[in-house]
Amino acid sequence: MFRALCCLPLLLFADGPAPDGSARLTLLSGEIRRGVRLVSLDENRLKVVVAGGATEDVEVPSVVSIVFPSGPGPAPLPEPSVVDLLLRGGDVVRGSILPAGPEKIGLRSELLGDLSFPVDEVAQVRFTRAFDEVEDKPVYAEAERDRDVFVYRNLDRLTGTFLEIAAGQVLVHGRIGDRHPISFENLLAIRFADAPEEAPAEGRRFTLLLSDGGRISAVRATIRSDLVLATTRRGEALKIRVADLRALWQTGGRFTFLSDRAPDGETFVPWLGEKYAWDRPRVDRSVIDRPLSAGGQTFEKGIGVLSGTSLTFALDGSWSTFTARVALDDASGPEGDVVFEVLLDGQSKWRSDTRKRLAPGEEPLRIPPVPLGAAKALTLKVDWVDDFVTDFADWIEPMLVR
Repeated sequence: MFRALCCLPLLLFADGPAPDGSARLTLLSGEIRRGVRLVSLDENRLKVVVAGGATEDVEVPSVVSIVFPSGPGPAPLPEPSVVDLLLRGGDVVRGSILPAGPEKIGLRSELLGDLSFPVDEVAQVRFTRAFDEVEDKPVYAEAERDRDVFVYRNLDRLTGTFLEIAAGQVLVHGRIGDRHPISFENLLAIRFADAPEEAPAEGRRFTLLLSDGGRISAVRATIRSDLVLATTRRGEALKIRVADLRALWQTGGRFTFLSDRAPDGETFVPWLGEKYAWDRPRVDRSVIDRPLSAGGQTFEKGIGVLSGTSLTFALDGSWSTFTARVALDDASGPEGDVVFEVLLDGQSKWRSDTRKRLAPGEEPLRIPPVPLGAAKALTLKVDWVDDFVTDFADWIEPMLVR
């Protein structure tokens, strides 16, 4: 899938994602360290320079995430040929789409070089600029799941079979047997026919969020000076500059994020009985499909919901504790107010006071660790208070801990 990269230009570490190379380090204990600078990362130890210049070693199993400050201002709009490839298994790679032969998609990534993907490994292609601009995102019906679906910018769609990428267009085999070309300029997205999903990798694994919005999962990741050396679950070796990282987090060792698991039950009790198309929970996004943000900070892992939402997760006895932070998303208005609650087997174990939008610099509320004991089900519930107006609630880094 990916190819190993070489000949990357070297940068001094201080030329990383922030002028001073600083990052925000979150630990499993709940401690947050700001202004740290990464020196190295191996299987067991993360070496950082903290404020004041002292060097410290941190045990890797206790590291939840490393987040770098965002660059100044919004990124420029990508060219029409730039796409996001959503791969089966959850990875996302961004780049200019290229011809690569029948039933393959080529990609030229500014960060990863030239890549080629068999169509069987791709779930969707989204033409980034058009997809970001359109307000009504495409929704796919059950009847379309066994065919490739090509969505035009005006939201018309064609079902057929992907053939290949040609110069500036996609070639499609339509239902009547023709070889139909569709220009990149007319396309919004391609959704490929369903295929069996890969089982998630066992044991500890890492996710690298790249500065272009790409997301790469790895079974191993080490840092040496200015480079991240990552091994994908298929065994491919990647070299990524630390300067091109927005965040790195791990899961599958001592803890797992609930946003990486599908809930086993979901209920929504709307205020005054009204339901809306956008009121469904969002994974690693706010309920209005923006980055999770609270108190002026952005968080990569979590679940965004509207008040009235309850999510239930089955427990198998292998986890001892639940922990999370909670807040109203920064996108909430001043009318927003909710109450968060954690239940085990239907019994309340923790309930917040009324929570409103945080002021800049305020921290999300940390839930005291909730012992899971022999419980069979964990429920995350958000109640509305006066109404549901801008009740955009965030469960931030909700985790099961061994």
